Amino acid sequence: MTIEQIDSSKVLITLCSQDMKDYRLDFNAMGFSNPHSKKILNRLIKIVCTKTGLSTENKKLLMEALPHQSGCLILVTFIEKRPLQTKYKIKKFGENICFSFENTENFMAAVSLLYKENLRFHSNKAYLFNGAYYLIFEHYPLPLKAKRILNEFGKRKKCTKAFLSAIKEAGKPICEKNAVSVMGKAFSK
Repeated sequence: MTIEQIDSSKVLITLCSQDMKDYRLDFNAMGFSNPHSKKILNRLIKIVCTKTGLSTENKKLLMEALPHQSGCLILVTFIEKRPLQTKYKIKKFGENICFSFENTENFMAAVSLLYKENLRFHSNKAYLFNGAYYLIFEHYPLPLKAKRILNEFGKRKKCTKAFLSAIKEAGKPICEKNAVSVMGKAFSK
């Protein structure tokens, strides 16, 4: 029997006809489904690991056997196991969240407090529509602290697509990008 390391992950085992007789291996019956050949193949892997310094830890093994005129060739490939892939689940964010404010004071107070509390939002807009001020938070769950502040100074409105379209078409835009951050900074000066 000869063991030859081809590269860092492949080893070639050559078994002569005498090795096949000594191990009582039959090429046609060789495989992990046969208990005797499985035992012998595992023993051969241990010998390979001892001689080459390769390890089976965290590795899969691919074993390919080829008949040879004077025995058998076994190519062993050590394959790194991939770590378990992390699966991410994308949360579906709820509908837009809309708050209305009856007067300028309540609107400014809410925006100022949200800004001072360092509550940042990805996408929010401010509009004036039918004499009321509206803050619209798009596709973003609001922190509890923000909900408390907004409910203290304003009222949550049902934000249907029709209502949003009406505000956007007939309302006057006050700030159409990052309203809390832009206006909060201006109000704090």
